[in-house]
Amino acid sequence: CPDRTRSGSKGLIGCFSHCLPLRIDLSGDPTLETVLGRVNAAVLGALDHQDLPFEQATDVVGPIRKGAQTPIVQVIVKSENTVGETVELPGLEIVYSDAGDCVAQYDLALNIFELGEAICGRLVYRTSLFGRSSAERYVAYLQQALGQLAADPGQRLWSAPRLANERRFPIQSNLTEAASPRDRSAHELPDSEADRVPEVIEPGELNALGPSAAPPTWATQVPRTNSEPRTPTRVINFIEGTRVVSEGELQSNSIMRCHVTKFYHEQIINSGYYEQLKYIVQPSFAEFNSGGNLDTSGEQDNTIFPGFQHKYAQTGLIIATDRCVSYCRYCLRKRIVGKNSDETAVDFESIRKYIMNHPEITNVLVTGGDPFVLNTASLQKLLGNLLDIPHVDSIRIGTKALAYQPKRFDDPDLPALFTRIHNAGKAAVIVTHFDHIGEISALAEAKIRLLRAQGVQFLNQTVLLANVNDDPEILAATFAKCHQMGVRPYYLFQARPVKGASHFQVSLRSGIEIVRGINQRLSGIQKTFKYIMSHYTGKIEILDIGADARLYMRYHQNNTCEKIGKIFSRPHLEGACWLDDLPEG
Repeated sequence: CPDRTRSGSKGLIGCFSHCLPLRIDLSGDPTLETVLGRVNAAVLGALDHQDLPFEQATDVVGPIRKGAQTPIVQVIVKSENTVGETVELPGLEIVYSDAGDCVAQYDLALNIFELGEAICGRLVYRTSLFGRSSAERYVAYLQQALGQLAADPGQRLWSAPRLANERRFPIQSNLTEAASPRDRSAHELPDSEADRVPEVIEPGELNALGPSAAPPTWATQVPRTNSEPRTPTRVINFIEGTRVVSEGELQSNSIMRCHVTKFYHEQIINSGYYEQLKYIVQPSFAEFNSGGNLDTSGEQDNTIFPGFQHKYAQTGLIIATDRCVSYCRYCLRKRIVGKNSDETAVDFESIRKYIMNHPEITNVLVTGGDPFVLNTASLQKLLGNLLDIPHVDSIRIGTKALAYQPKRFDDPDLPALFTRIHNAGKAAVIVTHFDHIGEISALAEAKIRLLRAQGVQFLNQTVLLANVNDDPEILAATFAKCHQMGVRPYYLFQARPVKGASHFQVSLRSGIEIVRGINQRLSGIQKTFKYIMSHYTGKIEILDIGADARLYMRYHQNNTCEKIGKIFSRPHLEGACWLDDLPEG
């Protein structure tokens, strides 16, 4: 704003201006008209106190100083109402010249000026934080908001669409929460991520983009003096706040790296379930107190060759990669995922010969990591080792890419891969990992329907996760949606006691009650899932707690054929989450 309030500046020539920081209150789900009133009051209040020294303001606010960020404000709005006005001075011809904006001084700067009867603007953005498409999307948001304000100033802020209907992802009618999270600043919208391929949000950026933003830091710190022990530490943004941790702490607590696609982050925000789904991909303090082990299913005991397991007679399992599109915090293979592991398949010829010599193997599950992080040529080569094995009748590929990055399935070479599997006389099956209705995007549904038209079969497995989907209504909606898309739910897994992830477990009693609630909400044709504990002794279907206070179970899969289908029980203990929590007898 013009700074001409001091008498000493009146006779000086020059531009005297400073910016006024504003904090806008968006609490209470206000109407657009109310927000406008609050903004107006904030501006007038700032003008009344514009002479407050900057140093005093910083002392009061106490911002975290960072070299790559301006203090106090990161987003600025500048309004000019004298652009292009003619100024006459004796003996001089003065012409207005726009010097442009060569350097972004703030993360986002919106410059608005009047040109005749029109209001024009320019959005200047920091290219290290934003891509052009993100900046253009911001402009679209602003235009839409102004249009909504003019059309209906009485509508609620969080119910107003951010984009015109033809440009929004369709949200299912049963998702009643507001699509846009509250309590965030303009620069914390989900699009404030530089466009790049692959579109991934790294740990420091993630919380800066989320509703409960924290300073985006993921920096390694070093000791200040040579006499101090040199223990590398990191400043990490967890859901609950920022914490300095050592590399040793991360390893000893099995805290894996944070890695999430921009698509998924936007999807869970737009779904209205961000407060639940953020726990799937964002690190939490709970991981420090989450005991367990790193091989809860006995995978290493059933490994024949590196990356190949044969636990159940009919199934061979190939770990194709140790990388994923995004990393789930509850991952059962935290020991290898995101690391350079020696547990991935390399010797495919030996794997092929083993399967050839074991005719009981009728299906092969390709998993990881996520096989779809591999390019299609690599998948062609991998699966080519299986196609001429006569007793293998189906090939399953486990993936969460349809939730994390469905654009992966735009690859024009993928149809040829599935056609090749079909021509070999085998079923091509994709096992999706949708844990929540909020993960199922319109784009994922479109890709699934397209692949089904090409003959690909779909199954879905879900993990029961505390504070994420431990709600029968949510899971019933998820399974019903899967059926609608032609994806058959077949496993609801009890979360495993994986070190660094056991806090996701719900008690067995709670799980049984949730399953009962799910079945009460589904039609008969939709009840295709089994509630399973993937124990090192086998896949155990969890049935019920009897009147005798015993937990009844049945082996769905076991490496001893005689045990499959047999019901057994153990004394139930309240709070027990896993078979090993129950006494024998």
